[in-house]
Amino acid sequence: MSQSTRQNDGAPVIQIGDSILEINGTSVTDPAIQGVTNDSDGAILTIRLNRNGAEMVVDVKPFTEEIYSPRGFDLKPGEGFFEAAREAVVFPVAMFRLTVFSIRSAISGDIEPYNVVSGPVGMVTIVSDVVNEPDVETSVKTESLVMIAAVISIGLAFTNLLPLPGLDGSDMIMLIIETIRGKKVSKKTERVINIVGFVIIILLVSFALTSDIIRLVV
Repeated sequence: MSQSTRQNDGAPVIQIGDSILEINGTSVTDPAIQGVTNDSDGAILTIRLNRNGAEMVVDVKPFTEEIYSPRGFDLKPGEGFFEAAREAVVFPVAMFRLTVFSIRSAISGDIEPYNVVSGPVGMVTIVSDVVNEPDVETSVKTESLVMIAAVISIGLAFTNLLPLPGLDGSDMIMLIIETIRGKKVSKKTERVINIVGFVIIILLVSFALTSDIIRLVV
């Protein structure tokens, strides 16, 4: 026999093991349930659930909690042009800090090195997972793909600024050195530097490809 109670004592309303049946009278199996939660705008939601075989009715006030994930980002809607302009500056900085954090964690052994980088195979896998995700609206997939493109673009920009021969970062450093010395580096030295840089880039590309394969296998 089921019972209906309303919990208002401040304890956690929904507990581990609860099975939610309805939200504001709409069954969780109804496709319209997403609209019920998304359009609540912070209003109290009445939830009917099953706990240990007994039905209960509880009130829940939804709220937005800002959190971060070590493996990615959680997005929330912006609030106009100035907010978007601010995020356009903050987001690349956050990406740079995340990159530094990931490299430092890999060196310290907190995360596996193959989880730090991603090559073409990994990028294609991520895009494929987003596109083939079932029961997800096209607009949500499009937003995710645009965000992935932004992350890849920022990653390529930072990579290009690394002080490795063959990349723009190396050219900038060479320009500074030549400015300080007052003369250009010899052709022989420049050739040796480019060869070393080419070898390093090939090794990095090989490591990224290997990392992608390991993630697919593990």
